[in-house]
Amino acid sequence: MRAVTVIPGDQRPLADVLAELERSHGRGDIAQGGHTVAALVSAEYLESLEETIAVATDPELVAAIAEGKAELEAGLGIPAPDVEAEFLNRS
Repeated sequence: MRAVTVIPGDQRPLADVLAELERSHGRGDIAQGGHTVAALVSAEYLESLEETIAVATDPELVAAIAEGKAELEAGLGIPAPDVEAEFLNRS
């Protein structure tokens, strides 16, 4: 993610700033008096943030992720090539 800083003296049209945000999938900080007072974010970046918050605030998902990590660390996982082969054989 790349930040784009927009200051009051910035003479670029808003459409140009938005196009840059869309290309960079990042955020644009709007500064006033040397301090960020607002931020614009690309729709993709906002969606990513919302998904992260949804997962992080779902106790069942957090527990399932922790359980999966523990299983992998204990060597209980199935190797990716085996999973891939199983799915390819189903076709």
